[in-house]
Amino acid sequence: MQITQVHRSEQEKVFITVENNDTVALTAGLVCKFSPTTVNASQGRLVELIENTFAVTTGVVGQVAGVVEVDIPIGGVGRLQVYGPADVTFGANCAVGIAAIAGHATDGKATAGSTVAGAYSPTAQLAVLGVTLEVVAVSSSTTGSVFLSLM
Repeated sequence: MQITQVHRSEQEKVFITVENNDTVALTAGLVCKFSPTTVNASQGRLVELIENTFAVTTGVVGQVAGVVEVDIPIGGVGRLQVYGPADVTFGANCAVGIAAIAGHATDGKATAGSTVAGAYSPTAQLAVLGVTLEVVAVSSSTTGSVFLSLM
């Protein structure tokens, strides 16, 4: 785990080191999950894109690992951000101040959470990335700022 140095002008960010276990390169801003594996040394290290749509009853298949900081090639090693303000790729419009959820219909993208309290099962709550810090209009931009709270 890597934690940025404390600054007076910049919010702290926390990263984890991972290895791309997907069949595609992982692009900055996309959301990843941990790859299932029985090899102890690879658990919590291998990641892949979240490839299924979020559902309020089940969430997403797999534990959300974090958001890709810089592109990671197939089989390459890189960092995922797990805490602090981050640019996240969205697949749908999202209002400010609500939960950003992993698992849009397009692989690796985030979507807006429900503003209705109690709308998610405990498993589905694990797909929450954090709170949006700005409005996301995918017609003009595909990324939006989210304060990640995955650790």
